[in-house]
Amino acid sequence: MTNKRQGLTKKTNLPSKVQHQGSKMSKVVNFYSVGLVCSLSMALVAYQYSGTSMEDVGEQIALKLLEILPRKQQENFDSFPTSSSNDSDEVNPRQRVVTETEDAILLTKESKFNPVGHYNAKQAMEKRYEGLQNICMKYSDFMRPERAMLSQVVPYERYIYDPQSDLAMCKLDRVAKASFVTFFNRGYVGGTTVDGKKSNFKSNFPRSLKDARKAIIVRHPLERLVSAYRSKYEKVFNAHTNEEEGGEITFQDFVDIILRGPMEYAEFLEENNLHGQSVAIDTGMIDGLGDSAAWDPYWKQCGVCNPLNQPHYILHLDHIKEDSKVFAELLGNRSGQLDWTETLWQPKSGIREIEEHYFSQISKNDIRDLFDKYRLDHELFGFSPDYYIALGQDS
Repeated sequence: MTNKRQGLTKKTNLPSKVQHQGSKMSKVVNFYSVGLVCSLSMALVAYQYSGTSMEDVGEQIALKLLEILPRKQQENFDSFPTSSSNDSDEVNPRQRVVTETEDAILLTKESKFNPVGHYNAKQAMEKRYEGLQNICMKYSDFMRPERAMLSQVVPYERYIYDPQSDLAMCKLDRVAKASFVTFFNRGYVGGTTVDGKKSNFKSNFPRSLKDARKAIIVRHPLERLVSAYRSKYEKVFNAHTNEEEGGEITFQDFVDIILRGPMEYAEFLEENNLHGQSVAIDTGMIDGLGDSAAWDPYWKQCGVCNPLNQPHYILHLDHIKEDSKVFAELLGNRSGQLDWTETLWQPKSGIREIEEHYFSQISKNDIRDLFDKYRLDHELFGFSPDYYIALGQDS
């Protein structure tokens, strides 16, 4: 105990240099204190004898304080290193913004839920699952409109079910849907038991989803739009007629329909007093049931926040080879499935030159609006719109 106390005593015996600095600081404080008192006194005298308003007195006091008090904050700002400084590694923040704008084309489309560095499919799926759960819990708040996601109903037709592994996959349009149906069916061996299990899954749907393992495959929501446009509305060459067909709708037209089509339809109904009536208009481009199912949001098509539908395994199309090998393992590594994973190719719609071709035709503001429309899909699966915004035209 004696030693501890001696130690504490030593710490309190400040060196004479520090004491001298403290004395000097005390003099500075006293100087400014005297100046402040004098300023207040002068201002009050002016108020009492010259008829000055109290508001003017306050202004005079403030101005006097600015003259007296040290300008340490301003000096720090003025001395902030600029881009022309050679003696500092710091960069002017304004210069940094310019640099990021110029280099934005290099931004990644990678999900923030994927592990940084060397890609590991199993680790990635774990992080994606945790990320999805966290976002869904965030929107479980009763006061938030996004809470409706938790009760989103998904029809049986959206699923493909494998009774051998008890794994159900929600099929999303324009995300390798046909390919994964083929993948599921490879090596499938029927029989009374497995066929009966498959039949029970359908007859008890959606309750049968509760105990099943569930999966989904996604791609960047904005990349998916390019795929939807190219598959449905782009000009194609007909080898039989030796002519190009289709192409009446440009990519800008396509984006306009996605962004403004629903509002224009609502305005039409309002102007013609047609609410609740049958109208002879094809709404397939905006209702998520016709052509627009190809760009209907992920959360809506597969109800990913509904506890019954929430996927345990989330595959990404940009890592299709690595992820599909893990998926084949989940299905039991059946004959032909691993071979199939080796034949997979990167979808053309995700090639940077192709994406740049399309998104450079529309404005950055339109791309931001697209992000806003698909904001939940971006959040749920960890995607950012910055890569695509950088490709757009300046407004």
